[in-house]
Amino acid sequence: MLALCLDTNTYSAYRNADPDAKKLIAAVDQLWLPATVLGELRAGFLNGSKSVANELLLQQFMDLPYVAVAPTTEATSRHYAQVHHLQPLSDRTMPGKTSLDDLAVVCANCHVMIHRGGNCRALTNLIPQHLPT
Repeated sequence: MLALCLDTNTYSAYRNADPDAKKLIAAVDQLWLPATVLGELRAGFLNGSKSVANELLLQQFMDLPYVAVAPTTEATSRHYAQVHHLQPLSDRTMPGKTSLDDLAVVCANCHVMIHRGGNCRALTNLIPQHLPT
C-alpha cells in the first residue's frame, strides 16, 4: 500500500494540472491531508476571487474514497513546523545560498498569516509588542 501525506504546494500543483503532481497522486492508495494543510488552503481561498469554487473543489477532493484528514496526535505536534525566509526568495535577483540568519521556524498558521494576501509581513508585525505601563 502506497500512502502519501500531501502538502499545500502539491495540492495546488495538482489543481493546476501539474503532470508530476497528477502522476504522484494517481499512484497512491491512501492520501492524507494534515489539518494544517486544510487550514492553509482555506486561508488562501479567503483572499481569492474564486473562494467558493476552490472550496467546492477541495470538498470534492476530500470526498474521494482514498483521501482523508491525517490523524493529529500529540506526537504530530513535535514534528510539524515550517521554515520561513525572512528575506523573501522572490526578492532575489539571482540564485544564492540561504544562511540560518535568514530563516525563522514558525507554525503553519503563522506562516499563512505572514504570506496572507500575497504579502510578506515582518514577524514583528505579527507578534504583539508588550510595552511597559
